[in-house]
Amino acid sequence: MTAYEDVLVWAKSRPWWQQKALARIAAGEALGQQDHEEIARSLFEEPESPPNGGWFAQLSPTQATKDEPVRVVAVRGLANVNRLASGQELTFEPDGLTVVFGNNGSGKSGYARVIRSMVRTRHHADILPDVFAQTPDQQSGEVEFTVGANERNVQLGQPADPDLSRVAFYDEHCGDTYLTAEAEISYRPAAVQLLDDLAAVCTGVRQVIDGWKQAVSQPGPLPDVDDLGPGGAFLQSLSVSTTDDAISAAVACPSDVDERLENQVNAIARLRTSDPTQEKRQLNATVTALETISQHLVDLDKALGADGQKRLDELSERVTATKRAADLASRNTFADEPLSGVGSSVWQVLWRAAEGYSKEVYPEHAFPHIKEGAVCVLCQQTLSDDASDRLARFHRFVTDTTAREAGAAQRALERFRDDLEQLEFTPRVVSSAIATVQQRDENFAESLDPLLEKFRVRKEAMSTGERSAPVDVSTYL
Repeated sequence: MTAYEDVLVWAKSRPWWQQKALARIAAGEALGQQDHEEIARSLFEEPESPPNGGWFAQLSPTQATKDEPVRVVAVRGLANVNRLASGQELTFEPDGLTVVFGNNGSGKSGYARVIRSMVRTRHHADILPDVFAQTPDQQSGEVEFTVGANERNVQLGQPADPDLSRVAFYDEHCGDTYLTAEAEISYRPAAVQLLDDLAAVCTGVRQVIDGWKQAVSQPGPLPDVDDLGPGGAFLQSLSVSTTDDAISAAVACPSDVDERLENQVNAIARLRTSDPTQEKRQLNATVTALETISQHLVDLDKALGADGQKRLDELSERVTATKRAADLASRNTFADEPLSGVGSSVWQVLWRAAEGYSKEVYPEHAFPHIKEGAVCVLCQQTLSDDASDRLARFHRFVTDTTAREAGAAQRALERFRDDLEQLEFTPRVVSSAIATVQQRDENFAESLDPLLEKFRVRKEAMSTGERSAPVDVSTYL
């Protein structure tokens, strides 16, 4: 029984997965990391049934290889090699034994060094030139050999023919090397290689299982969480008072997780077949559209958020304060006038109308025109001294700092409310940007509608003076 057959007999006593692996190795397969993982997974399942006749039934017995014989035929044409005579030829009988005889120093070792430099041997020695030559030349020479019936030759100093490695050389120096020097065995029987390969597979399977055990024994890596997203907001809000229900709700998968995953898989498949240049152009357009929408939301939040409400409150308080001061000044100044309400908003409208009309009929006079012969622009009567004095006091009141501040505050509040009224939630450029994003995310507009509706409610509340909470846009930016 050969060693190969001994290994197969021994292998039948091994577990089924080792038998299967050894059969694959013996059939010429090279098992790698992926195969090790498949074997490791199979160990956690039901054992696989062997094919008819067992795992090794399909293996063919090993056949010994037979190469053509290699024979050294001659060494000839040597020049400048030790002190060997040039032009000599040493031949060997192709079949049988050739005995080369010579006295000490006749050149036997020199020829041996030439042959030894080209064949397989345990000891090598440098081939020195003829140090006694008057004009040393380049070393040269050739070794003639046959491989089967084919004649070949190799020149001294050139790489040896690979087939010459099948010729073994032995002399006294080689014998000393065998006895005194360590060397790696260059030949391993096929049966031993089978065992080495099986051991490598077992080691690979063990490493896979150890890796799984290590992964299970340690917590997995925490996922990256966007600080501006809902996950980041929840992590920042964690405290000792956070309930288990709140944590469970935060980490629960959405009901449409399978649909989202399928959409992502489809998106990846589409990207693999799409034109990269066109895809880049579309992505850039989507990024620009998202930036436009994001900036619009920032502007809405600035106008309708806490800052906008604060500005509205400040303007309203300013109007109230300055109007109260102007009313007080009016009452103190015009308490004895025939009609009440001098300095009120209605009265100031009348005053501005009179001023405008006066500039038309008295373009050469500053308002109010109270010189002699002047006529009241409202009642069309000649102004008496009392009427002229009253108009002068009215003008001083209107141009007084208190009245001007009240008017300026009222106009600022009106401008703010006008801007608030003209605020658009989906102007044309934003609608176009939403349509661009919609091409890549068909649910984008639908997801944005609730936020815009909250802004509409917020605008209505600010316009009517009602109090309401600002809209949270952090999850959309």
